[in-house]
Amino acid sequence: MRRAFNERVNQPASIERGLHAQRQSIVLLANENRVLPLAKTATIFVDGLDPAVAADYGRIVTEPSQAEVVILFLNTVFNGHQAAGTDRVADKMLATLIPDENLAFSAELIDKARRYGSEARLITVVDLNRPAILAELDAVSDALIGTFGVSDQAILDVVFGRHAPNGQLPFELPSSMSEVEAQQEDVPDDTANPLFPFGWGLRFDD
Repeated sequence: MRRAFNERVNQPASIERGLHAQRQSIVLLANENRVLPLAKTATIFVDGLDPAVAADYGRIVTEPSQAEVVILFLNTVFNGHQAAGTDRVADKMLATLIPDENLAFSAELIDKARRYGSEARLITVVDLNRPAILAELDAVSDALIGTFGVSDQAILDVVFGRHAPNGQLPFELPSSMSEVEAQQEDVPDDTANPLFPFGWGLRFDD
């Protein structure tokens, strides 16, 4: 039984199919002056990605001031937590694990991205486990990428052009929280001026 199990798990062909599905899901949101794909000779600083993985793609440096390109990965936006709604201890504990309604990144993260963008070309990668307000990040980034729980390898395959992006957004990305608050609660993708609409996704030659 164990032998049969091992013959079906962690097989190279299956792993590659999984990686291919991850690459296919990645959405190129913005690509100013076609900065992407990066050349394999690029000197890069990574924040939020594994430097050991990134070393297979470009030359890694330890300070952003030494880099031609900074690649910044940001996890799903999580500001504070939802109100528990009850005084039960279990509900209060659970509420700390649930992000609140604010879809904007903190001022500290925006400031960090701005500093990176002042020192090198900035590639910002945002995990979109839920929609996020990306207007400020878009303004300071040379390229902006949306991902959905994929591996560092899949991200870097797209950044360095080993895989051409063709993913599309499964929901719109609003331009501000005021737009979110003005939309209908029971209608999807209906903000007045979305930063990136439902179905958005660029190619390298766009």
